[in-house]
Amino acid sequence: MPYRNARFITNEIIDCEINHPVHGWIPYTLDPADTDSTINNADLLAEMGSDITPYAPPTAAENAAARVALLTHRRATAVLSRAQFIQAVYRAGILTKAEAIAASANVPAFFLTALGSLVTAGAMTQAEADDAEILWLNLLQVERNHPFLPIAQGALNLTTAQVDALFGIGT
Repeated sequence: MPYRNARFITNEIIDCEINHPVHGWIPYTLDPADTDSTINNADLLAEMGSDITPYAPPTAAENAAARVALLTHRRATAVLSRAQFIQAVYRAGILTKAEAIAASANVPAFFLTALGSLVTAGAMTQAEADDAEILWLNLLQVERNHPFLPIAQGALNLTTAQVDALFGIGT
């Protein structure tokens, strides 16, 4: 079967493209442990012979970029219900039990204080602070990248890693 761009992605597994009789050139991964016989891996491997680019481990820069991309994705997709978020904040020792119970039905005091400080500093209008307060009371879930989080993070002096941990994200 015609192939092109064969390269080891590990010491045993090969990524390449094969010229499929129906679909044309398609990506294909040749894995010696694959038991599917749709494509005869032994024949394909024999055809490739030594025409396979050797495995090259990722560079430190590539690994770092992959870690950043993974962390960015985890932050973008992390969601807790409001109750789970309040529990996480309580379990982390950020709120007392009384504060956590109050936050279940009301806007947390630290959040109100932070909103007031932002209004006083001119970083937010009173109307925006009122909107934030109303939104908190009706919030069903908290997304890791929700605009409220930097306000809460600043009010509670939390690091980014601490906020990530509330959502079960390890850095």
